[in-house]
Amino acid sequence: MDLARRRGLRIAVAAVTLLFALGAFDQLRTPVLPMPQRAVASVEEIAARLRHYVDGDVTYAPYVTTPGTPLLPWCWPESIDARLPPEGVPAYSGRLLLPEMDEPLAARFWITSPEEAARGVAAARRGTEECGHSDDDRLRDVTDFDRWGWHGVQALVTSEYWTEHGDSGAGATIVAARGGLLAEVTWAWPFEPGIEPDRRPLLRGTVTAASVLAAVGGDRAGPAPAAATTRSAAAEIAAALPPPSAYGRTMTTWTSPENSLHSHELACVDSSHEQIAYDGAPAVTRRLIGEVSVREDVLFLPDEQAAEQARAQPLSWEGGGFPDDDGEIVPCHAGSGMLFSIEPVLQPFNRGPWKGEMRTFAISGPDLQRRTDLLGRPTPLDGVAHVAVGVRHGTTMVQLRWQGQAGTDPAAALRAGRAALTRTLDRLPGGG
Repeated sequence: MDLARRRGLRIAVAAVTLLFALGAFDQLRTPVLPMPQRAVASVEEIAARLRHYVDGDVTYAPYVTTPGTPLLPWCWPESIDARLPPEGVPAYSGRLLLPEMDEPLAARFWITSPEEAARGVAAARRGTEECGHSDDDRLRDVTDFDRWGWHGVQALVTSEYWTEHGDSGAGATIVAARGGLLAEVTWAWPFEPGIEPDRRPLLRGTVTAASVLAAVGGDRAGPAPAAATTRSAAAEIAAALPPPSAYGRTMTTWTSPENSLHSHELACVDSSHEQIAYDGAPAVTRRLIGEVSVREDVLFLPDEQAAEQARAQPLSWEGGGFPDDDGEIVPCHAGSGMLFSIEPVLQPFNRGPWKGEMRTFAISGPDLQRRTDLLGRPTPLDGVAHVAVGVRHGTTMVQLRWQGQAGTDPAAALRAGRAALTRTLDRLPGGG
């Protein structure tokens, strides 16, 4: 049985015994969720098949793991950049409430090429070899996962400080691929400190997670999807994104989420204002770095109210971080002479079918976030120009963010940023 196969680390005998005792082998033969005959061909289909199980409605959810978060999100070794999932492809992230589970399942899917999906699984497998080396976390098990046409790896980790209150907990993650579909399903549960975690949530979660994969991947007897095989709205947006070189000669996909010298957000260490996550909403997201920093986010929401909320929320940030002694909100890097060289401005911005707003500002100071060139050499910034566009057409929302060197003429830098984002917006199909 796949759950009992060894790969590098031992599998506790008690887990196998309990698996038989609970009848989980029989459960694995019958998915908990309905299994359609064919696999999905778009992230819109994924959202439709799982919508009934989403934790609440499709609403802004800062607790939802974003599509760009590294695979195995609970594991942060040095080579975390190797586990970044595909960028600029149709993606899905949602928290699923299923009757078999006490806690939600966090499910993420990407539709990419079979080669890219296989690379994601291989990166996750390598990542498990580096997890659990801290004093607080312990990697318990790593096993192969092979059910319903999905092939990948499953890992179990425990921590004595799972919550901010110091409670112990366990988490399990499956990373698997089926053709051009890449998936990650994670669930967690608490346990009493000083004793072994209860294996029943692990087994129950494995059965349920496999069922979620079956609901998306369809009958394993059918063909595995090779890519986004229908011209869905998300696939069209992904195909329309400009090549990285459109923003600059040295532009490339961002690959270093934890190294401050390679930070993607140049104007503020705390990039939580860029958390653009909606529970169960199809998405396309991409981050680029080089001469400038660029972020592109597209969300496909179920109604215009949700789309408007998604459009407006990130633009409420003005580059400020905290109040100074006089109660004035100052840039995130303030405290070391940071100043606005151009004050934040929010103005209407309309382009073709897209309606919304644009926010611009520029900051300067001696302690701006450092960045690196393509050879990894740290380069200080003398100022940052920030341009952010939030627009929507119907229920499709687009957020574009450009940051670059302000130089001696921050107004000119802002014009360059606006022109770059306008060119990108002109490439995109008109939404829905």
